Amino acid sequence: MSKRRSLRILMIRLGAMGDVVHALPSLQKLREFFPESELDWVVEEEWSPLLEGHPALSHLIVLPRKRWQKSWRRRPLSTLWQVWDFLKRYRRKKYDVVLDLHGNLRSGVMALLARSKAKFGFWRKASKEGNHRFLREVPVPLHVHKIEKNLYLLQRVFGLPFSPPSCATFPPFPPLGVEILRWWSSIPQPRIFLHPMVSRYGQIKQWPLPFFARLAELLSLKLNAGVILGYGPGEKKQLEELRSLIQVEVFPLPRLLSLPELVQLLARVDFFVGCDTGNLHIASALGVPALGLYGPKSVDIYGPYYPNAEALFSSSRPCLPCNLRLCPYGRNISPCMEELTPELVFAHIQRRLERQ
Repeated sequence: MSKRRSLRILMIRLGAMGDVVHALPSLQKLREFFPESELDWVVEEEWSPLLEGHPALSHLIVLPRKRWQKSWRRRPLSTLWQVWDFLKRYRRKKYDVVLDLHGNLRSGVMALLARSKAKFGFWRKASKEGNHRFLREVPVPLHVHKIEKNLYLLQRVFGLPFSPPSCATFPPFPPLGVEILRWWSSIPQPRIFLHPMVSRYGQIKQWPLPFFARLAELLSLKLNAGVILGYGPGEKKQLEELRSLIQVEVFPLPRLLSLPELVQLLARVDFFVGCDTGNLHIASALGVPALGLYGPKSVDIYGPYYPNAEALFSSSRPCLPCNLRLCPYGRNISPCMEELTPELVFAHIQRRLERQ
């Protein structure tokens, strides 16, 4: 397609945090090659603050799915009216191309409901839940990083040249508030951000909390680092459990941060350590020196992508990477994650900081 051709393009990537960040290079690529086109994006409400006001976007379509689920039992008629109103507005615009970068049943339904005769998504080997039945299947490589998988879809649909991105661009966010800045100024350098928790669907990726506690102590005692403890919605109890295990001064986030606040705070830290979570991928996309702790998941597909980030992973087990959600050994913590000792992780961080 001509670089100057004006199109109406709809991107579908509903969530989650890390996957929305992984789709940003595709948005940037489309804007680069179709500067006059309308580029819209459908995303679930929870993750929309990561995209609001993005300079490459024409319109952001926010899907309040979880809000509808909560209100359905109490106000079913009102909820039905909200869904109907959303669908009317959603179908008002006709698109030249719809791109499904999500690849599951929900995104397939959103593609089906969109007004377009050209709907493209990943072929059945690279999607799930029957997503391929709702659109035209596009073959993409299977064992590449998720960022590159998205870009290969653009290459096959539009003929765009494939080039790995060196960074991701976030929208401009409001400045951090005085409360956060005062807390930040009280933390000694180097400021090292630990994000110990994973989502309830990703428990197989969890590094043990006692290991995080020991790592925090090593960083504080041996490097005089200011150790920041991050947490997300519903993780306050785990944070308190972790704090009870740590025998040195640490700096938990003063409150639950909004996504724009989180992005801005991560951009300031000297180093980030965490499991395979959206926080790790935001830090990586910002160019922050980062270390991801991996076990069951393939680093080639799910690892931190950008140059300043690395992954530390166990390679001693023949079952790795299994890419499963439940460990077949029936353990709460995957044995492969336990093989990454706090001392091993600390030594890696120390070497990285010495090179910076």
